[in-house]
Amino acid sequence: GLVLSLDPPPAVPSPASGSGLTGGARQPQSSALKSAVSPQERAARCGHAGAILWLTGADGSGASKLARAVERRLFDRGGAPVVLETDALRSGLNADLGAKPADQAETIRRTAEVAAHLARSGFIVIVAAVSPTEADRAQARAIGGKRFYEVHVDAAAVAGASDVAYEAPVAPDLKLDILRCDLDTNSLQVEQLLETAGVIASGERPAGGEFAI
Repeated sequence: GLVLSLDPPPAVPSPASGSGLTGGARQPQSSALKSAVSPQERAARCGHAGAILWLTGADGSGASKLARAVERRLFDRGGAPVVLETDALRSGLNADLGAKPADQAETIRRTAEVAAHLARSGFIVIVAAVSPTEADRAQARAIGGKRFYEVHVDAAAVAGASDVAYEAPVAPDLKLDILRCDLDTNSLQVEQLLETAGVIASGERPAGGEFAI
């Protein structure tokens, strides 16, 4: 036989700078991407299920410092934490994006997608992102799904942290007042959030449970 033609695969649009690809439907993960390691095996090894801690706050809130403190706390108890900072990702993953609202939305989307992939692999991903709009954070939560936890680092009364463009979360999973509590206390509250949610093993409760990926 002689092959005369082949049907080309459907074209996949590539994101362009400023395109703000926030409204398109998300494609389901291919079955080829399924891990050879089960969520239960990962939880047994690390002592926790995968999760996303989305630390949001106005500029100057200290979310990045808190992210490092939480990372240290979780690592010291034998966990597998990973920190993602949107500022650090500007020089690589998001180097093609600017400061326009559409670019900022795409920055959040990309960061959330990376965080979700790592969480599916059993890591606790600590994201330090201003993410000033409720819409952008809602998109990140939709990407993260049931493993997503929003932590509002409230610094409204801190000099230099005021930002009129920042939309404070209405119902975060955890709200921290950095004026009332020190860094160690706030990082402990984040750890307790994960314990209460069942992400981290606590007492007689195994890691994961209904929150397992």
